[in-house]
Amino acid sequence: MELTPESNGNHLIFCGGTGIYPFLDLLDFLLKKSIYSALCKNFSKEIAEQTNLNHESYDKIFGPKFKIYLYASFQTEIEFMNICDFVWKLYKINEKFNLGLFDMVLRFSKKIKIEGVKIIESYFDESFFDQYITQQQISKVLVCGNPQMNKTISEICLKKLISQDAIYLV
Repeated sequence: MELTPESNGNHLIFCGGTGIYPFLDLLDFLLKKSIYSALCKNFSKEIAEQTNLNHESYDKIFGPKFKIYLYASFQTEIEFMNICDFVWKLYKINEKFNLGLFDMVLRFSKKIKIEGVKIIESYFDESFFDQYITQQQISKVLVCGNPQMNKTISEICLKKLISQDAIYLV
């Protein structure tokens, strides 16, 4: 995925079901960074450091405009919660403390509502891109889904003039 401490800009992740697995470590790290940032913002760096058991340099990792947008598709809410309950926590912490590190839009095969989360019924197709994706500062597009999803997302990105070098099939 070629992320470095200096990575900046918008990083879009498109995944379907178990396609989220390659991103779980990154999202877990982002959760820890979000908790740290929320504690710094609302209390102090000293208090935040008490939760930093691995002695990470959270305040020096990623640029000031780094953000991950997760666009994920699942069969059911149970599948989403079983695989990545902590991603829900990551979303809620970023929303509550206005951290700007993470956002998500979910799609489920069955009609589901989760309060406070953007849930769509359409596929991640060209009209979805037109409605939800702005081309400003797209640093990377990471895709891990079924072959059709991988192909469709890549083709749309190229059509929207996102550089081939910024598209990664994981």
